[in-house]
Formats: sequence, C-alpha cells, structure tokens
Amino acid sequence: MKPQPAAPVPVPRAKIIAIEMLNPRTWLTGKHATLYLVARYKEGGAPAGNARVTARVAGAAEPTEVVTSTAVDGHAHLEFEMPRLASEDAALVIEAVERGFRLPETLTEWAQFDYVAGEPGPWVSPEKFELIERFKFFHELAWKKASPGKALLQRIARYRCDRDNYRWPVEMLLTRWLAPAQRLS
Repeated sequence: MKPQPAAPVPVPRAKIIAIEMLNPRTWLTGKHATLYLVARYKEGGAPAGNARVTARVAGAAEPTEVVTSTAVDGHAHLEFEMPRLASEDAALVIEAVERGFRLPETLTEWAQFDYVAGEPGPWVSPEKFELIERFKFFHELAWKKASPGKALLQRIARYRCDRDNYRWPVEMLLTRWLAPAQRLS
C-alpha cells in the first residue's frame, strides 16, 4: 500500500499592516538612525498593537537588523547605528507582522503549502495577487510569438505593459472564456 501524501495545511491569512514613518526627514543624524513608526491595519486603519516590527538595511556591507514590538496604540521606536553600505541601491526596509503569525520555515512546511491551487499565500493581499495575475497575463501575451489572429491583442497588451495599466482586463476575460486554462489539480 502506497503512503498517501499529506493534505495541504491551511495557512492562516495575516492581516496586512501598513507602516508610517513619523520622522521621515529627521530619522538619520550622522550615522545614527532613530525611527518613530506607527503600524496600522490596512483594512480599517486600526492600530496594530503588539506587532513585530523589523528594520534592516538591504545592501549593507554587514547584515543589520533591529526588532521591536509596537505598543497598544501601534507606535514603535527603533534606534541603531547605520552600517557601511556596499551597494548604490541600498535601502532601509521596515516590515511588520502580527504577533503569532509566521511564514513557513522548513522545507516540509513550504511543501504543505498548496501553491498549485492558484491561491495567494497569506503574505499576499488579494488585490496584489490579482495585479500580479493580470501583469503575468499581459506580459506573456505582449511578448510571446503570436499568431496573426492575436496581433491586435498583442498590440493592446504591449500598450498596457508600456503604461503599467492592468485595469479592466477585458482581453484577459475574453481570452480565458474562449480558451479556458487547464486545471492542474
């Protein structure tokens, strides 16, 4: 008897947290960084109390990461010395997640996430997932070799990609209605 694969483990959807820097003009003095932040849930704008806030410098010569928790009112304060930058496009990255939420960490946990179902993970909002799907569709249509019958659709797709405009995807709906995608599972 063959062992059956484990059923995908449902991953809880995290609420999206928006971070606002309260001191965007004065956060860096010399090499000392002082960040005053407020974290709010994107949906509804309520304070994200007790969220985990991480600040790091992408493109630093040495990894630098500072972590704190938000207060009940969503405010957080971080201080650190700026590291030496190793890249021209170095950036300050600030992230916040709800306490208790975590992404899959092990290979087994990632393997249990059902990406074939076409669902976004809990770390991607439905709006962002829809934008990504539309971008993928129009980018593929715009640049792959097209038959003469699809030349007009290809020109429209290139126009959309050039202007980064993926709203009202009539061509996408029409194409998927005429030639539905095969289900993988």
